[in-house]
Amino acid sequence: MHGINNGRSGLLELCDNRDIQIIAVQEHWLHDSNLHLLNNIHPDFVGFSISAMSERLCTSVYCGRPYGGVGFLWRKTISSSVTISTRATSGRCLSLALSLDCSMVVKIATVYFPCNSTSISYSIDLSECLSFLEEMLDDGLPAVILGDMNFSCDLRNDGYRQCFNALSRYNVFNCDECIDDGVGTCVTCCNQGLQQSSFLDHVFVSNSIRHHINGAEVHDTGVNLSDHIPIIYSFNWSITLQARQTNRTKKIKQYSWRWDKSDLKYYQCTDQELRAISIPLFCDCCDLNCKLRCHLDAINMYYENIVSALHCAASIAVRKVPCHSLKPFWNEELDRLKQDSVFWHNMWVDDGRPSSGVLQHIRLSCKAKYKLAIRNAYLSYEDTISDEMCSHFLNKRIPEFWKSWNAKFRKSVS
Repeated sequence: MHGINNGRSGLLELCDNRDIQIIAVQEHWLHDSNLHLLNNIHPDFVGFSISAMSERLCTSVYCGRPYGGVGFLWRKTISSSVTISTRATSGRCLSLALSLDCSMVVKIATVYFPCNSTSISYSIDLSECLSFLEEMLDDGLPAVILGDMNFSCDLRNDGYRQCFNALSRYNVFNCDECIDDGVGTCVTCCNQGLQQSSFLDHVFVSNSIRHHINGAEVHDTGVNLSDHIPIIYSFNWSITLQARQTNRTKKIKQYSWRWDKSDLKYYQCTDQELRAISIPLFCDCCDLNCKLRCHLDAINMYYENIVSALHCAASIAVRKVPCHSLKPFWNEELDRLKQDSVFWHNMWVDDGRPSSGVLQHIRLSCKAKYKLAIRNAYLSYEDTISDEMCSHFLNKRIPEFWKSWNAKFRKSVS
């Protein structure tokens, strides 16, 4: 994912897909104190993750670019079927147990293997990851192992050879043939800056459940800003969905009107609703100081009918979204850049994904502009909030200070 910020838009797109129940995440770059951010990605998903920086932060001062880390996101409706099993102290491997309706339990592991090299440290780190997987497989349960493995599935590759030798003893093999056309054109990692692309993300499945695979695809869209392209696997499994149980009083959802997403239909609806309102006869009263109760009540009722008509028209023609579902720094310019990025990406895909030429140049340019605009908008918003807090604090406006503080720092970890 190359950081949660780079991968956020891609994760949101996956979470919005109702067919996706579990998402395996690699390279979220979070440390222990902000692992809760994974829970804030989408209101329908809950997550669990581990950091690869825990040991380093315990022994030295944090500096430089963050790295590593793996985790899972799963829909809250299947939480009763998910159990976190084991985790690697290195932060490279994490497994969960998924209970199916047929009483079968499947182990699922997300992994982030070290970068492939001929060094001794690579063999040591990879051996540690494989030892974790062997320990997970020792109980004999069927398993799905997936993630960023940093090697191609070729026996000439030392990393894959070690992995194959370890997992084949448990009848666990890779499923690249589900997405690869056999001519080596499948790409799951693409670095445009270095002009390099490769097939580094793989899925290994136990032979006993291999026939459960319904299909697989490389989900490449213009929304994803990460170098890594998600892979989606579909399994023929049945899981009972359960409503969330809670003893707390349910909060009423607050919605915002998206007027920028409305059209002329709103004016038509408004016209119809307002024409249905009868004008009170008392409105002809010429006494500016009129205090008659029946006149005042009629005017109040007239006002309430107008407000109700406007709300009714808006509910029909204007889109509503939960108040906290939108990024506070989002604006119309980012919407436009996102549409451009998706449009030119689709044009590039329809043209056969050329590695050079005008379409490739336009696609990369639109994607870079979109990515930079998101970063700049976020930084501008953060600076504005910081200046606002500083102003409230200096002028001793304590309630306003804490409102700004909570808006910026209070996070939900549930």
